[in-house]
Amino acid sequence: MKSFRMRPFPIRFSALLMMIVGTIHSAPALKFDSFDLYLGQTWITNAFTTDSAGNPVQGSDASPIRFTAGGGFRIELATGHNFAPNGMIYRQEYVDLDAYDKTVPTQIETGSAVGNIGVLLSFIIAAPYLFEFTVPEWTRWRFLAGASPTIVLRMPVAAVDGSKAGPPAAYFWRQARYFYPEIFIETDYLFSDLYEIGFVARWMLPIYNIWDDGEQTPFLDESMLNLGLVIRLPLGSDG
Repeated sequence: MKSFRMRPFPIRFSALLMMIVGTIHSAPALKFDSFDLYLGQTWITNAFTTDSAGNPVQGSDASPIRFTAGGGFRIELATGHNFAPNGMIYRQEYVDLDAYDKTVPTQIETGSAVGNIGVLLSFIIAAPYLFEFTVPEWTRWRFLAGASPTIVLRMPVAAVDGSKAGPPAAYFWRQARYFYPEIFIETDYLFSDLYEIGFVARWMLPIYNIWDDGEQTPFLDESMLNLGLVIRLPLGSDG
């Protein structure tokens, strides 16, 4: 029988967050460059639609696309080097499959006969380091690329069809299924001194699939690709 108890947030990760926050707080003359708004769509890969015997998995939906929004700050560490802590949220229905050791995206119309169905509100928490570069001929453009030790925290907000929302959420707290190292690419255009608008591509990788001992799935199962816009509002003040 599967255990649905949520484990405490890992002590080592909490210590890492405290160290990052402490470093930012104590660092001299940090420049808070902008406040950033993120709007986009996130494609969630679901590779568990057939089992190892080739049978269709009842209740497992095709890879969903979810509207995602959030905000953050851009902090200039040095010329061309930025730290961009941010957070985004999205909503998705998941089913904790009774017949498998697996929780997958589903639709709200799925009957609870296949397992507990919950509406989960997911928080993407990222802290990317971004390297910025420009092209002399394109003075209004800037290009950024970097990476982040991103985590995705899925919280139960509602149960569906008389089932329980806790078990689908608990699945993602086991075996560090919230850990999603991220590759981040951005292109910004300076419209005026008041704002910039850019295109963002973010690829979040479910590295936990390397050690996950549940159902066998491809490495990119539950990976997330976010494509969208960023609106940058310059702050023009130093920390």
